[in-house]
Amino acid sequence: MARYDLPTSIQYVLSTTGSRSLSYIGHSQGTTTLLAAASTTPALVSSIDVAVLLAPVAMVGHMRSLPLLAMAALGTDELFKEIGIREFLPSEKTASRLEGQLCTLQPWLCISFLTALCGFNPSNLDLESLPQNLNFTPAGTSVSNMAHWAQSVRLKLLNGMSYYDFGSNCGVQINRRPTCNEQAYGSVVPPKYDLTKIRKPNFLALFFGGQDRLATPMDDEFLLESLWPGVVQSIQRDPDYEHLDYIWGKNAPERVYDKVIEIIEQVNTSSRSSIYNGYIRKGDQSQISSMDTINTTNANDLFWRW
Repeated sequence: MARYDLPTSIQYVLSTTGSRSLSYIGHSQGTTTLLAAASTTPALVSSIDVAVLLAPVAMVGHMRSLPLLAMAALGTDELFKEIGIREFLPSEKTASRLEGQLCTLQPWLCISFLTALCGFNPSNLDLESLPQNLNFTPAGTSVSNMAHWAQSVRLKLLNGMSYYDFGSNCGVQINRRPTCNEQAYGSVVPPKYDLTKIRKPNFLALFFGGQDRLATPMDDEFLLESLWPGVVQSIQRDPDYEHLDYIWGKNAPERVYDKVIEIIEQVNTSSRSSIYNGYIRKGDQSQISSMDTINTTNANDLFWRW
């Protein structure tokens, strides 16, 4: 996802819209993918004005999700791979409808499951929308992705994110797919993502939940210590927020989304100002005397063309 999916998605958006850059908002694994991709693909960073990370998950040494801890301890991920199961919690239409109906009849049963998985603040939960939300959650992922998470939990790295561990038993590659770390990385053990390679000033805006079971406050601090100085432009800590409050919380629009919009607008305003100044420096001051005289529509046209 970090190597192919995210860079390709961003390139598609830019080529379709004609923009040079965009603002990124990620939650949970969307933050993990961004950090991994940005630390290995410098060109990707230059195409993102600001990355807003909600409940960022990087280090998981203190993660408290009971289902994920159990899966890591029991090696469930390896069992699934051995018996040929490739998809984890697929979002089948019938199953999703049943989950939604079940939550309508027994909402607290669903809340208990969500709390065990990643934490949820019941007082911030809209019970009426829960059945609708569970029509799309879980959305499913690959067993390999869950295996990667299980590996991270077992490693309990405090200061880094590790690449996927293919193991040490090398077999014959089919369609260039590696079967061991030697084939994938040229080393016996997988390397770690070096987050200090992300060095764009004011690149990250981070939102941390004080009750988060997936991205615990302790692991949040290890993430901050792993980043290059000056990369983080802002941090918002929400002491009562669980992991899913950032997307399902009743008060998320006022407490989180308004701030996210403010951050993006500030970055966009700064970017437009820089482009305007760049235009002036190119010497065509006869066309523009001051920002006050620029019609908003004409100014936007100018910014796109320049």
